[in-house]
Amino acid sequence: MKRKSSRALLIACLVLLLSTCSFEKDYRYLAEKKSHSGSSSVFDSRHHSEESDSRKGQQNNSGHKSDKVQPPAKAKPFPQGQPAEKGHSAPEKAQPQTPSRHERDGALQGYTGWLELPFDQKRAGDYLYITHLCPDLKAGGHAARNYTVCYSVKAGCAIWVAAPMHRCYVEKRVERTNDWQFDPKVSLRQQPDLRSAYRKKYSRGHMVASGDRISTAGSNAQTFFFTNMTPQIQNGFNAGMWSYFERKVQELAMKTPDTLYVVTGAHFADYRTSTTDRGGRYVAVPTHFYKVLIRSKSGRTGRSLRDLRPEEMECAAWLLEHRPYKGEKNLRKYIMSVEQLERITGQEFFTHLPNAPKQRLDVSFWKF
Repeated sequence: MKRKSSRALLIACLVLLLSTCSFEKDYRYLAEKKSHSGSSSVFDSRHHSEESDSRKGQQNNSGHKSDKVQPPAKAKPFPQGQPAEKGHSAPEKAQPQTPSRHERDGALQGYTGWLELPFDQKRAGDYLYITHLCPDLKAGGHAARNYTVCYSVKAGCAIWVAAPMHRCYVEKRVERTNDWQFDPKVSLRQQPDLRSAYRKKYSRGHMVASGDRISTAGSNAQTFFFTNMTPQIQNGFNAGMWSYFERKVQELAMKTPDTLYVVTGAHFADYRTSTTDRGGRYVAVPTHFYKVLIRSKSGRTGRSLRDLRPEEMECAAWLLEHRPYKGEKNLRKYIMSVEQLERITGQEFFTHLPNAPKQRLDVSFWKF
């Protein structure tokens, strides 16, 4: 009897245990199902909240950075401009007002295939290349190019400036603006403050002369950018021999309809002479200045230089020591072939015009 009672008690315990396990299993299932049915909205809400916080962090002006990882920005390729007909160049896209990564690395900003541009030397952290378009002068239906400058941050002045010369730039319609100002395409900390003259009695020498751009006020004002300046001895050079040279080039540009291409540069045989801006910033003083000119021989072809044979073009270079010239106006004493100037300065000219006759010099062609 006791054995039967024990067996019945054991069976009852087993039934109770099994029913309890089944209940717990069903409860967990129901709980998980309920939780799962609401998990999507809970997760989405949390994810949305994190994204919102991340966006707030990015927009927060308190200076705290967002924890959200941003993909690296892709480097923009250099724009490849195409020269337009009759020597005028295509407009360049607007450039940033602060130096880009390419500028800081000394790379080209808008360096294009314009005919007279010297070779890019890619001096990282030093040379900047900037192109300015005329804000109020059209050529071929688009903004005419004013000039391209190679500016040295370390020297604090222009190394060279390349510019087209044509009647449309030189024909006088406006007065000199005297609008001295920082170049808006270069950081202020990379330019000297030339709102007044250099110290040690050096004048603010234009590389593209104010007289080269007197058809519109906007193009003239751009010649007063501080990146277009280089220290020059005033008496006997800036107001003497060099000024005379500039006028002769302007007269030549007025004579014929074909574009005259000009590179004006500063050469440093050494860096023993320097000056400062009004705030004491170092600026190197060049030992020499030069000009390189190229044009069609007839001056009336109506074609790009790229379409001409070497014998249909003339080019020459002039190298002047940076010193006072007392009444001297004989520029033929300083003429040489472009190839010879390349050997002296280390520059390479007309790299986009491989058929340029750089080794040839016809002194009689240049009536200076």
